[in-house]
Order: sequence, then C-alpha cells, then structure tokens
Amino acid sequence: MDLDEPSLSLHNRLLTCEKSRRCVVENTSFGNGIEYAPCIPKEVEDEMLERVEYWWNLSYRSLNVNTRYNFIPLSYLLEGLFHKGLWLLIPEHDVIEMFFSSKGNRDLFPKEILQQKTFTYTLVAHTSMHPLAIHRLTGTDLSLSELDSLLSGNKPEFEHHRYPFQTLGPIESHAHPHFVLYNAGMKLLDPILRSGYTLNSDLEMIIQIYKAWRNPIPPTFVEEEYNESEVSGISDTETTLGRRKRTESEKEALQRYREKKNRYTSAWKFLHRGKQTRQPNVNSAACNPKPWSHEPSDRCRKSERCPYSP
Repeated sequence: MDLDEPSLSLHNRLLTCEKSRRCVVENTSFGNGIEYAPCIPKEVEDEMLERVEYWWNLSYRSLNVNTRYNFIPLSYLLEGLFHKGLWLLIPEHDVIEMFFSSKGNRDLFPKEILQQKTFTYTLVAHTSMHPLAIHRLTGTDLSLSELDSLLSGNKPEFEHHRYPFQTLGPIESHAHPHFVLYNAGMKLLDPILRSGYTLNSDLEMIIQIYKAWRNPIPPTFVEEEYNESEVSGISDTETTLGRRKRTESEKEALQRYREKKNRYTSAWKFLHRGKQTRQPNVNSAACNPKPWSHEPSDRCRKSERCPYSP
C-alpha cells in the first residue's frame, strides 16, 4: 500500500506507519488506547496560519494541519497532559539552531530537513509532572501487542521514569520538527505554563523562533491568488504542509452565500432608507443590526468597546 496515497484518510495514513501504532513515549501498543495529539491545534485562527505559511515559505492557503506529520501518537494519559501543556518535545540542538538561524527570512526556511523519515526529540516536562511516573515498555518484541506477548508466554517489562524524565533518552517520531517547534513555542510563550519550565538555551531559542513566526506579514501575500499549477498532482508527503483548497462545490456554495448576502444587504438598505434613528448604546445588540454579516452598521459608533467597529 502506498503510504502517501491522497485518497487515504488521516487515520488510515497514521495506521499504515508502524511507529504510529504505538505511543512514542511509553511504547505501548494501539490495543492499550492511542490518541493522536496535534502539534498545531485545529482551533488556530486563519490569521495565524497565514503568518506561519509565509514564514515557512509556503504558498497562500497551502498549510494543512490534518497532515499526519502534525500528529504524535500518545497514550490516553500522556495525550491529555500534552494537550494541557504539561510536557513538550524539542528537537535536537542542531535542528533548533538551524531553524533559529533562518528565522525572519522565509527564503532560508530549512525545507531540506523534512525529507527525513524520522526525527529525534527530547521530552521536557512541566513541574506539575513531578508526582507522576512514565512507564516505558521494553524488553519484548515490539512488533507484538502486550496481549499477544502474554499469549505467547512473554511477560512485558517496563522501565519506570520519574520527573524530570531525563532517563527516558531520545524519542523518535515521524512528526516534522517545525510542527513540534510550533507546539513547544506556543506552550513556552504562555506566561502561566512558562513558569513551570526550567528554561535553557534551547528553550529560549524555541521561544524566539515561535515569536518570529507570529510576526506580521506583507498584505500582498494574502492577496495573491493561489497558483494551482504548483500543487496539481502533489501527494500528502510531497506537500506535507498543504492546506486543502476549496472544492468546486464549496466555491459554488460560497458564491451563493455572497449573492444572498448582497440581496439581504440591498433589502435592508431599501427598508431603512431615510429613517431617523438614534445612536444606540455601543454595548447593545443594535450595534450589529445585520445578523448575516460582521460588517459594522452605519449607526455603529467607532469605539474600542464595540467589537464591530473598524
């Protein structure tokens, strides 16, 4: 089976990868419960994704957060702690320096490193992880699940690691380092989470990398049309970062929505032509009398307290 077949779902593409069937930290198998934790959450706003696209030297609307290289297989417990920001992964020092030296110049973004199949990371834990232990499966045939090992007469063996988990050693994953760096920088920039991490030179560089990826971008980047010839026939691996383009049906639906919005706007203007209306309170619902649009009303006073004011 072709692992890069675009017709495969994200879940199936993850399952076809041998390393994605086990927790990258505990080595436990899929039968014990595996969750796929995203490095860049799906809740990230489009404006931030556009900035990331620019600084990662990508085309507009070409970043796909559903690529398997954005997900890390973890046990249920570790996935929950990862989502809450209580631990993170960082790449090797040379990789961090590579991204640090290229920050601020999108043309220097190190795309060549993404050709590797696996990458090495180190787990960095928040102080809240102090009372917890990580149990890492070892000493058995990792091609078999824990249940299969028991049925074959082999008792699974576990290593027990405690905070700060330096005995865990290197962790290998198929997740790409720029996704992992984004996740680490996002957590380290949070003032509440940051206080629980012991910052060193690598973590300081990651913070600077993440800040550089948040910098404003030229407005011309967003205004440029997406060149379809650049991505035609490209698979998930070849674009590893490509955000899905709108289908023809989605484009038609968007066009119908815009036409309907224009009709409603014209009807609203016709019905309210020449009417004398008082200025509403900026905190009232009348500030946005057009529920189908987030555009400010002509009656809406310019005020920072009003979310619909320009």
